[in-house]
Amino acid sequence: MREEHIFGDDKENEKVSKQSERISFPEHTDHLFHEVTAIFPPMKVQAYADLVAERQTSGLEEPLWRYQGKMIDGRHRYLACKQLGREPTYHEWDGLGSLVLFVVKLNIATRHLSVTQRALLAVDVEEWLNKEARERQRKGETHDSRS
Repeated sequence: MREEHIFGDDKENEKVSKQSERISFPEHTDHLFHEVTAIFPPMKVQAYADLVAERQTSGLEEPLWRYQGKMIDGRHRYLACKQLGREPTYHEWDGLGSLVLFVVKLNIATRHLSVTQRALLAVDVEEWLNKEARERQRKGETHDSRS
């Protein structure tokens, strides 16, 4: 099968490829992030570079969110702060309601997701909600709708 290029020029193809690359998180940060953060894809490299430049100018405008010692929101802002030598500030989630719905509410409006990414997110959210429901049943709890 022949490789198709979007543009005839190899430099343009390389540029398009780099624009679609996503950042990867350093392995030494794995313990910092709650697994629920993985429902949103990592930022594209250029979007992350823009975020770092923004933080350089305006600082951290929104505190990061944690729950039980792990970050549930703000992993890109955390990395940007560390890269700039700044210490982020935090809010602690109170644990009331659904963790996954809380995280989705914090991120859905600000993340630039394609239709496909939104569909995949919906599948992941459904799996997380089912997991939360099973955990509540195991504990004999009912759903708290205050999330």
